[in-house]
Amino acid sequence: MRWNHRNRTAAFLLVSAALVSGCLTTQPEPLRAPEENPSAVLDTTYGLIDAIAQQAPAWVKNGPVLVATFVDVDQLEHSSTLGRAITEQASTRLVQLGFPVVEVKLRASLFVKQDTGELLLSREIGQIAREQSARAVLVGTYAVGKRAVHINAKLVDPTQGTILAAQDSVLALDSHVKSLLR
Repeated sequence: MRWNHRNRTAAFLLVSAALVSGCLTTQPEPLRAPEENPSAVLDTTYGLIDAIAQQAPAWVKNGPVLVATFVDVDQLEHSSTLGRAITEQASTRLVQLGFPVVEVKLRASLFVKQDTGELLLSREIGQIAREQSARAVLVGTYAVGKRAVHINAKLVDPTQGTILAAQDSVLALDSHVKSLLR
Protein backbone atom coordinates (compact mmCIF):
# COMPACT_ATOMS: atom_id res chain seq x y z
CA MET A 1 0.00 0.00 0.00
CA ARG A 2 1.29 3.35 -0.96
CA TRP A 3 1.29 6.03 1.75
CA ASN A 4 -0.07 9.05 0.05
CA HIS A 5 -1.06 12.23 1.78
CA ARG A 6 -4.62 11.01 2.45
CA ASN A 7 -3.42 7.71 4.02
CA ARG A 8 -0.85 9.48 6.17
CA THR A 9 -3.47 11.95 7.39
CA ALA A 10 -5.91 9.15 8.24
CA ALA A 11 -3.19 7.20 10.08
CA PHE A 12 -2.17 10.32 11.98
CA LEU A 13 -5.77 10.99 13.02
CA LEU A 14 -6.26 7.37 14.19
CA VAL A 15 -3.06 7.41 16.25
CA SER A 16 -3.92 10.84 17.70
CA ALA A 17 -7.42 9.68 18.63
CA ALA A 18 -6.01 6.63 20.36
CA LEU A 19 -3.52 8.73 22.33
CA VAL A 20 -6.09 11.33 23.32
CA SER A 21 -8.60 8.72 24.45
CA GLY A 22 -5.97 7.29 26.79
CA CYS A 23 -5.69 10.68 28.46
CA LEU A 24 -9.40 11.10 29.10
CA THR A 25 -10.49 11.05 32.72
CA THR A 26 -12.36 7.94 33.71
CA GLN A 27 -14.78 7.60 36.57
CA PRO A 28 -13.00 6.58 39.77
CA GLU A 29 -13.77 3.14 41.06
CA PRO A 30 -16.17 3.25 43.99
CA LEU A 31 -14.59 2.50 47.37
CA ARG A 32 -15.00 -1.15 48.15
CA ALA A 33 -15.88 -2.16 51.66
CA PRO A 34 -12.98 -3.91 53.38
CA GLU A 35 -13.24 -7.65 53.50
CA GLU A 36 -14.77 -8.77 56.78
CA ASN A 37 -12.31 -10.29 59.25
CA PRO A 38 -13.94 -11.17 62.60
CA SER A 39 -10.56 -11.85 64.23
CA ALA A 40 -9.16 -8.42 63.27
CA VAL A 41 -10.23 -6.81 66.57
CA LEU A 42 -8.52 -9.52 68.60
CA ASP A 43 -5.40 -9.49 66.43
CA THR A 44 -5.16 -5.70 66.63
CA THR A 45 -5.70 -5.62 70.40
CA TYR A 46 -3.15 -8.33 71.06
CA GLY A 47 -0.63 -6.50 68.86
CA LEU A 48 -1.21 -3.30 70.84
CA ILE A 49 -0.77 -5.04 74.18
CA ASP A 50 2.29 -6.99 73.04
CA ALA A 51 3.93 -3.68 72.12
CA ILE A 52 2.88 -2.07 75.43
CA ALA A 53 4.29 -5.05 77.36
CA GLN A 54 7.63 -4.77 75.59
CA GLN A 55 7.89 -1.07 76.43
CA ALA A 56 6.68 -1.34 80.03
CA PRO A 57 9.25 -1.04 82.81
CA ALA A 58 9.93 -4.37 84.54
CA TRP A 59 8.62 -3.10 87.90
CA VAL A 60 5.08 -2.85 86.47
CA LYS A 61 4.84 -6.66 86.60
CA ASN A 62 5.36 -6.51 90.39
CA GLY A 63 2.04 -4.88 91.14
CA PRO A 64 -1.52 -4.81 89.93
CA VAL A 65 -2.50 -3.17 86.67
CA LEU A 66 -5.94 -1.61 86.21
CA VAL A 67 -7.53 -1.61 82.77
CA ALA A 68 -9.99 1.18 81.99
CA THR A 69 -12.60 0.94 79.27
CA PHE A 70 -11.39 2.17 75.89
CA VAL A 71 -13.44 5.27 75.06
CA ASP A 72 -14.39 7.39 72.08
CA VAL A 73 -11.68 10.04 71.68
CA ASP A 74 -14.31 12.71 70.98
CA GLN A 75 -16.55 11.75 73.92
CA LEU A 76 -14.37 10.51 76.75
CA GLU A 77 -17.39 9.45 78.80
CA HIS A 78 -18.72 7.27 75.97
CA SER A 79 -17.68 3.83 74.81
CA SER A 80 -19.22 1.14 72.65
CA THR A 81 -19.26 -2.62 72.30
CA LEU A 82 -15.98 -2.23 70.40
CA GLY A 83 -14.38 -0.25 73.24
CA ARG A 84 -15.54 -2.77 75.84
CA ALA A 85 -14.38 -5.72 73.71
CA ILE A 86 -10.92 -4.16 73.29
CA THR A 87 -10.81 -3.64 77.08
CA GLU A 88 -11.64 -7.27 77.80
CA GLN A 89 -9.14 -8.54 75.24
CA ALA A 90 -6.45 -6.18 76.58
CA SER A 91 -6.99 -7.53 80.12
CA THR A 92 -6.77 -11.09 78.87
CA ARG A 93 -3.57 -10.43 76.94
CA LEU A 94 -1.91 -8.66 79.88
CA VAL A 95 -2.66 -11.65 82.10
CA GLN A 96 -1.31 -14.03 79.44
CA LEU A 97 1.90 -11.98 79.40
CA GLY A 98 2.32 -12.24 83.18
CA PHE A 99 0.93 -8.90 84.36
CA PRO A 100 -1.24 -9.04 87.51
CA VAL A 101 -4.52 -7.41 86.42
CA VAL A 102 -7.18 -6.29 88.87
CA GLU A 103 -10.68 -7.13 87.69
CA VAL A 104 -12.27 -3.71 87.99
CA LYS A 105 -15.81 -5.05 87.64
CA LEU A 106 -15.47 -6.33 91.20
CA ARG A 107 -14.71 -2.86 92.58
CA ALA A 108 -17.44 -0.44 93.61
CA SER A 109 -15.05 2.52 93.74
CA LEU A 110 -14.82 2.98 89.98
CA PHE A 111 -17.04 5.26 87.95
CA VAL A 112 -19.29 2.79 86.16
CA LYS A 113 -21.70 4.11 83.58
CA GLN A 114 -24.42 1.82 82.31
CA ASP A 115 -23.74 0.60 78.74
CA THR A 116 -20.30 2.20 78.81
CA GLY A 117 -18.04 0.31 81.16
CA GLU A 118 -15.48 1.09 83.81
CA LEU A 119 -14.21 4.59 83.16
CA LEU A 120 -11.22 5.85 85.05
CA LEU A 121 -11.53 9.59 85.03
CA SER A 122 -8.24 11.45 85.38
CA ARG A 123 -9.22 13.07 88.67
CA GLU A 124 -9.97 9.64 90.17
CA ILE A 125 -7.06 7.57 88.85
CA GLY A 126 -4.68 8.39 91.71
CA GLN A 127 -7.25 7.58 94.39
CA ILE A 128 -8.39 4.33 92.77
CA ALA A 129 -4.80 3.24 92.10
CA ARG A 130 -3.92 3.86 95.77
CA GLU A 131 -6.94 1.84 96.92
CA GLN A 132 -5.94 -1.02 94.62
CA SER A 133 -2.17 -0.57 95.08
CA ALA A 134 -1.98 -0.39 91.28
CA ARG A 135 1.40 0.15 89.70
CA ALA A 136 -0.08 1.13 86.36
CA VAL A 137 -3.33 1.84 84.56
CA LEU A 138 -3.98 0.90 80.94
CA VAL A 139 -6.14 3.53 79.26
CA GLY A 140 -7.19 3.76 75.65
CA THR A 141 -9.16 5.65 73.06
CA TYR A 142 -10.52 4.95 69.61
CA ALA A 143 -11.45 7.30 66.78
CA VAL A 144 -13.80 6.20 64.02
CA GLY A 145 -12.85 7.36 60.55
CA LYS A 146 -14.32 6.82 57.12
CA ARG A 147 -12.54 3.51 56.48
CA ALA A 148 -10.75 2.68 59.73
CA VAL A 149 -10.80 2.91 63.50
CA HIS A 150 -7.66 4.41 65.04
CA ILE A 151 -6.83 2.95 68.44
CA ASN A 152 -4.45 4.33 71.04
CA ALA A 153 -3.36 2.57 74.23
CA LYS A 154 -1.24 3.98 77.05
CA LEU A 155 0.14 2.44 80.21
CA VAL A 156 0.17 5.22 82.80
CA ASP A 157 1.83 5.56 86.19
CA PRO A 158 -1.19 6.63 88.27
CA THR A 159 0.81 8.43 90.93
CA GLN A 160 2.97 10.51 88.60
CA GLY A 161 0.62 10.68 85.62
CA THR A 162 3.50 9.78 83.33
CA ILE A 163 3.08 7.55 80.32
CA LEU A 164 5.15 4.39 80.73
CA ALA A 165 4.33 2.83 77.36
CA ALA A 166 2.17 3.76 74.39
CA GLN A 167 1.07 2.25 71.11
CA ASP A 168 -1.23 3.13 68.21
CA SER A 169 -2.96 0.85 65.75
CA VAL A 170 -5.45 0.98 62.90
CA LEU A 171 -8.39 -1.38 62.45
CA ALA A 172 -10.22 -1.63 59.13
CA LEU A 173 -13.81 -0.44 59.40
CA ASP A 174 -15.48 -3.53 57.96
CA SER A 175 -19.09 -4.52 58.60
CA HIS A 176 -18.10 -6.59 61.65
CA VAL A 177 -16.33 -3.64 63.30
CA LYS A 178 -19.22 -1.32 62.39
CA SER A 179 -21.60 -3.66 64.20
CA LEU A 180 -19.51 -3.25 67.37
CA LEU A 181 -19.69 0.54 67.33
CA ARG A 182 -23.05 0.80 69.06
